[in-house]
Amino acid sequence: MPTPPPMPRSARSGCLKAALITFGILAAVALVVGLLLYRTLTNFDSRREMMALRSGLEVTDEHLRYSPGMDGIMWSRFTVEAKGIDEVFDTSQVDVSEFDQPGYQLEMNRINDRWWDVKGRKLTGGSIEVRNDEFMHVGYVDNGDGTLTVYIYWFEV
Repeated sequence: MPTPPPMPRSARSGCLKAALITFGILAAVALVVGLLLYRTLTNFDSRREMMALRSGLEVTDEHLRYSPGMDGIMWSRFTVEAKGIDEVFDTSQVDVSEFDQPGYQLEMNRINDRWWDVKGRKLTGGSIEVRNDEFMHVGYVDNGDGTLTVYIYWFEV
């Protein structure tokens, strides 16, 4: 079988340019989709249902971080006006009596966010399985002014 004649130099460079342009467009689309997905995953309001928060619960000073990977991790902190933790969570989804352990430890050494200020705090809290093998770890502080600061940590999100 005879070998085809080599492509003219201008045709090869045209194919290379087309491939580079196509790759650039695909990379840009992947970047935009990735940024939108990450933004959704780190948006506090988009995670309210997952955290089993009461519908209409007003939160202030909310923070949420998501670390993707094989064992995705999410951590959050927020403040609410509430007399007790039962006013924070949807009790049809979460048994809040599990969050009554005084001196609950929620220190995660790998979290370096300034707002994740659990170290040295006297938390009340506990852990509960919310869905199959998905555990929510909750610690909170009664601020003494009718508000609670709540910390939530999820592993394998």
